[in-house]
Amino acid sequence: MSAHALIIRFDDYGARFPGNGGADLSPLIMLADQLDGMLTADGLGELDGYEIADDGSVGTIYLYGEDARTMYEAVKDVLEAAPVTRGGMAFLYFGDITDEATLVEEMEISGSLSA
Repeated sequence: MSAHALIIRFDDYGARFPGNGGADLSPLIMLADQLDGMLTADGLGELDGYEIADDGSVGTIYLYGEDARTMYEAVKDVLEAAPVTRGGMAFLYFGDITDEATLVEEMEISGSLSA
């Protein structure tokens, strides 16, 4: 179904969002749900999932749709404003993410890390 991917990567999640016995996943879950809602409402894509490394060092959100650039442009302002993703990277995959020949464009997610 989905030819393209938008993968969002961000660092130091556990340090920025500490919880009892690990990272507080609430900010990540709320952001992922918001991104999914935006993309599905406009028929641009959908959330495939998210993950945080066991040590909380790195987090990733996986979004898939027909056009990586269109998905990125639709959610760019939210990514730049969200404390979870500010200072991270967006990877736009213009094809199968498992194919080494797929064009990948890297975009810095600007915005201050201080809330």
